[in-house]
Amino acid sequence: MAEHNNSDIPRGPVIETCFVMMPFASQFDRYYRNIFAPAIKRCGLDPIRGDGIFGSAIVADIWRILKKSRIVLADLTGRNPNVFYELGLAHAIGKTVILVASNSGDIPIDLGGLRVILYNKDDEDWGLQLQADIERSIAEFLLDPIRGAPATFLDPEVQACLIGDPLQVEIRHLAEEVRALRFGMKQAAIINAGRNSPTDIADTVLAEVFPHTRKLGLSWGQARHVIDLILVGRETEALSYIEDTGAARAEAEPVLSFIRDRCRT
Repeated sequence: MAEHNNSDIPRGPVIETCFVMMPFASQFDRYYRNIFAPAIKRCGLDPIRGDGIFGSAIVADIWRILKKSRIVLADLTGRNPNVFYELGLAHAIGKTVILVASNSGDIPIDLGGLRVILYNKDDEDWGLQLQADIERSIAEFLLDPIRGAPATFLDPEVQACLIGDPLQVEIRHLAEEVRALRFGMKQAAIINAGRNSPTDIADTVLAEVFPHTRKLGLSWGQARHVIDLILVGRETEALSYIEDTGAARAEAEPVLSFIRDRCRT
């Protein structure tokens, strides 16, 4: 009897997955069933929901599915900690991610520089519009996956060949920082003037001082850390921290003074 060759068995096309990160709640079940999943399927991907994993090793299962997924979709609504944990993993490995949220208040300032699809449930056709926006984003990212990953986390080899021009990486960094700056200004504008907690002050002044700290080579997160140190009176430590990033003391001290003055106004 001749041996059966497994390679002769007809196989269908391999369907790639879209890993969906959403909070646990009945309304999100409906959103996934009626909006997210249909949009993903129409783009030729197989949707799989993060909170639908019930194995004994949930983190390991999430990690496995996340690594093999072509695209990730994360709903930031409600600032669900599980969603942000999974989103962090996705960004760290350079996955293409589509971000959606029901309002800008659910977007942390650290993600302010990234493109987020906002949906307004007060709009009569919000579901159809959200579906269309998701489909459009998936189509764009399938053609150019790099656009869906923050430039900071892109693999160096990928960065080197991005559109054949490494300069594009720096341009993307700048674009993300500009969006973050604008987002920070919007957030600062809605802060109640009567609130003066350290967090409120830091959020308020960050957008204003960031252009100065960026000249020293500090990222958005590093600038926020410097502000936090100054607000608790640890200015010497703040100066040392800036110097540790490679900035010269002569350049760091004027910027530190500017931040200190802004924190006191």
